[in-house]
Amino acid sequence: MANTIPNVSVIVPMYNAEKYIGELLDSVLAQTLKNFEIIIVDDGSTDKSCEVVESYLKKFGGRLNLVHSKKKCGASR
Repeated sequence: MANTIPNVSVIVPMYNAEKYIGELLDSVLAQTLKNFEIIIVDDGSTDKSCEVVESYLKKFGGRLNLVHSKKKCGASR
């Protein structure tokens, strides 16, 4: 997929989602659409959420990005 612009970009905010983020990523990998990118924005997780996401990087072949927020933003209202 090098030099291909994705048809779909999915942005996922994440905070302490260690128990659920793997299930989300498995679900995305099971989709038939392959021209996509996933951007996970970590909001200062204190559990192992980031490690779980990092373990999926190779499975996504460059379509998964983990971004760390510089400051904790908290939940949206």
